[in-house]
Amino acid sequence: MMETVTLRLRGMRCAACASNIEAAICAVSGVNGCSVNFAIAQATVAVG
Repeated sequence: MMETVTLRLRGMRCAACASNIEAAICAVSGVNGCSVNFAIAQATVAVG
């Protein structure tokens, strides 16, 4: 069963930060997908 989790992020200063965070989250075992939105400081993660 896949679940979507939304995370609020702090400390992002640029789009490159968002890209690095997205890559790090996607590399975690059990994560099926991830999208980080710099403009609203939010990550959406699919797990399961």
